[in-house]
Amino acid sequence: MAHSVSAFAQDAPQQTLITNVHIFDGENEQRIENANVLIEGNLIKSVSTDAIEADGATLIDGGGRALMPGLIDAHWHVNVSAITNAELVGTDFAWITLKSGLGSADTGRQQRGHCYRPLWVMSRLGSDEYSASNSALDQRWS
Repeated sequence: MAHSVSAFAQDAPQQTLITNVHIFDGENEQRIENANVLIEGNLIKSVSTDAIEADGATLIDGGGRALMPGLIDAHWHVNVSAITNAELVGTDFAWITLKSGLGSADTGRQQRGHCYRPLWVMSRLGSDEYSASNSALDQRWS
């Protein structure tokens, strides 16, 4: 009886070296000047103000520009989530209003259990204005 063992070679993750950038990391008040960033696959492997050796890496010269982590768009209009741009441009406003309301209700049902509660972000940004309505919404949201 013959046995076969096969080994699969895994490709090394692609490396990208970004040089000559000023980094704003969102944690420090001062940016990191004249830095280099090594990315391996989709992960940041190294950040340094010293040279980083990375033979075979794709090289990007940042040209002294600022580099920062990706941002999340925290401003979102749930009422237009069900409407395409084409519909916004060429459709009757009353129909858009109706579809917006239905889209908001559908989105609310889909998100139930996936977020804390409506207005959570607003109530945590230093405004007490929404605290009374939050408690009423908590009862409806549950």
